[in-house]
Amino acid sequence: MSKSIDDSKHLHRRAFLGKLAVAGLSAPFLSGALAQMNHDHNHGSHGESMPMGHGSMGGMGMGIHTSSIGPDVLAPSAIPWATGTCEFCGMTIATPSGGAMAPGFRERTYGQIRVADPAVLAGRGEVHFESLACMVNYAYARGIRDGHGATFYVADESAGTTPDHGLLLARDATYLWAEGLQVSMAAKFAAYPNEGAAQSALQRLEMPGRHYVLSASMVYDLAPIPEMNLVPLLVRAMESGG
Repeated sequence: MSKSIDDSKHLHRRAFLGKLAVAGLSAPFLSGALAQMNHDHNHGSHGESMPMGHGSMGGMGMGIHTSSIGPDVLAPSAIPWATGTCEFCGMTIATPSGGAMAPGFRERTYGQIRVADPAVLAGRGEVHFESLACMVNYAYARGIRDGHGATFYVADESAGTTPDHGLLLARDATYLWAEGLQVSMAAKFAAYPNEGAAQSALQRLEMPGRHYVLSASMVYDLAPIPEMNLVPLLVRAMESGG
């Protein structure tokens, strides 16, 4: 796909999300709206909708273009548990003590983007996220691509209370989206080292509901990913990204 087509589609989605924000459309209705918008924009040209359903490598019903992951691998930065906040939504990256959720809840879906050129992030070498959906949506809004002067890292949801020993290259991870998965930002979305680990996590859920196992490329292609307060957060991120 040519860069001009990519840019045109990005601008189309940006305008669409802006209209949704003005209309006050909430996240639960966004998936279907984006599916229809992508179908209208891509019909007969730049992609096809993936079927809804249970099982491995299913889609969320959006028509998407193919994104490529580059070869660049930058070492991860230290995780600032005590002071870090999510670059996308502003929440602390660690579960605060005394809150409604047990310690380690947010750490299960921590994400990080490292960049080769700090100017991309206003002078910083990395940004941190308390939700994988926040990371993917931030990258989408800013036009940052995994492996192209940047490296994405994600926490292994099954690795323990903190991902220091379970940080994975996002491009190598396997992702699970399940209605019964309780994670930060109500994103229903987490990462695992392989498909076997993702399927094991699914089996541990009391009521998994609809569920999909996805590769990193599919996750990037599905962006923006529906989550709580999706529309205003995406609009804010796009406006700040220029």
